[in-house]
Amino acid sequence: MDSSNTPLQNPSPAAGFPGWGSISTDQLDSPSENVTTDPVFSCSSCRILSGKDDSKSVIWKIPVPSSTKYCRHIKFIFAKESTDLITTEVEEIKHQIKELEPTKIFFGDLEISVTPTLIFCIVDRKVCNAVSSCASTQTCYLCGAKPNEMNKLRVIPKKEVSKEFLTFGISPLHPWIRLLEGTLHISYRLKIKTCKFTGSSKKREMDREMKKLLELYLSDKEDSVIVSEDSSEESSSSE
Repeated sequence: MDSSNTPLQNPSPAAGFPGWGSISTDQLDSPSENVTTDPVFSCSSCRILSGKDDSKSVIWKIPVPSSTKYCRHIKFIFAKESTDLITTEVEEIKHQIKELEPTKIFFGDLEISVTPTLIFCIVDRKVCNAVSSCASTQTCYLCGAKPNEMNKLRVIPKKEVSKEFLTFGISPLHPWIRLLEGTLHISYRLKIKTCKFTGSSKKREMDREMKKLLELYLSDKEDSVIVSEDSSEESSSSE
């Protein structure tokens, strides 16, 4: 620092709430009567970047963006995750952010001022829907596009994007998951060529295709064995 009043930027996702959620009681076994297994809801924060006020000099930067590795918990709440609870906690954290003041450090005649800039950015899909008032997880929380509008190239460009929700970010992990998930669904429906089907005949055809794709072939030096649902049923009936 070559000046006596050099503020630092310290943006961290205020109420980034990474990994917050609920733990249902049926997933945990209580080790004793004094230990509760009620749902736990947590809020966390994570430092993203530290640098000078000119935004050119970076002192420290998080090496794994969109990761919860460096997260520190702010609070734990023994309550089930719900839309009302999420919105209440978001508003409370935002109110606390407004009351933050710069931290001043003195080294003799040198004064260093650290100004925190907190961004609400590390969130999951359920939190996005709750904050953006989006009822369905299949609807885009940025532009409001519904599933039946996704492939309409004339409709999507006309949608207005809510810029206030862009701070949530788009993790590359989720697009990869959706891409592979979509590829798997397409492979199931190559012959019927439709996203939804009704009627018992189409359903049986769909089940047959899925069974073929899910068959596991085990090769051996002497012989090969096909393990499928039918073979398991036959073995159980023979016993």
